[in-house]
Amino acid sequence: AEFDGTKKNYEEIEYLFELIYDDEYTDIINGKQVTKIQLRKIHAKHFSLGSRASIVHFERGVGSVFVKYRLSNDKNDMFIQSNLYIEGNKFKRARTLDDSFGKFLQGCAYKGQALTFGKRKQ
Repeated sequence: AEFDGTKKNYEEIEYLFELIYDDEYTDIINGKQVTKIQLRKIHAKHFSLGSRASIVHFERGVGSVFVKYRLSNDKNDMFIQSNLYIEGNKFKRARTLDDSFGKFLQGCAYKGQALTFGKRKQ
């Protein structure tokens, strides 16, 4: 219900993010490494846009889950698929593939603690 299409302030749901993502979490999104800090900023941006997430496919394996979902808002509409690896009941690392999400990340620059978003759908 968190990605329900309602614009939210990230601070409202930050506790959930911390509950499910390990402190050392890393993701490889279309070949580009993304840290937990960067992912937090990406999620905050999607919440501020009022993004809606719908699960298309889900599989659970030993120590991992595969999920394909649709993430949409007024500026983006994308299908994302991720293989997430779990340690200690938290997501530890992931590998994410999706062309539209890669386009969303183009123009993102990570400088210290800042993450800038660019090249969004007009």
